[in-house]
Amino acid sequence: MRGTPEALRERLKAAGAHLKPVAGGYELRLSADGRRRAVDHLSAADLRAVQALGPLTRHADGRFSLMPPPDDLSGLIREGYFDRLQLLALDQWRRDHATAYAADRLTQDWRRFGGGGRSTAASDLPLYRLQARRRCEEARVALGDLAGPARRVGLEDWPLSRAACAPEALTEAFTRLSGYYRIGG
Repeated sequence: MRGTPEALRERLKAAGAHLKPVAGGYELRLSADGRRRAVDHLSAADLRAVQALGPLTRHADGRFSLMPPPDDLSGLIREGYFDRLQLLALDQWRRDHATAYAADRLTQDWRRFGGGGRSTAASDLPLYRLQARRRCEEARVALGDLAGPARRVGLEDWPLSRAACAPEALTEAFTRLSGYYRIGG
């Protein structure tokens, strides 16, 4: 490492600056400069000295930066927190939820014009919607204690801070979903 840990932290404040893990340590990369090449090399001891001055954010791909982790689901997806199978499970859960709980009245309600109304009893729902509701309920059971935060972030697009949910908890929730939907094994 060239310079002091304090100087390195100052360089990490640049937009896009991060420490990339490589064989034998870490490389300081300043991706905002367009070169995308290492400008400094750090050992594990150097990294510990930098971390002693304050926490660094560890990203899903192993990078370290001063940037806080993303606070929304799309940011976590961009950062690579979830694998392909977890995202497929999330997509299936979203489709099931949209199918199961779509508005009961998708067409004109003729009752206000003196015509016949339609029943909204569960027995009158199409079979595919009943099956989607069953799958949503079973997915909720499979998620267990993570059902609330996963629903708020995954289905309702709440920020993680408002949903009181850590990225690691979402990773676990989407792994449970992929197990429930039997995606990938």
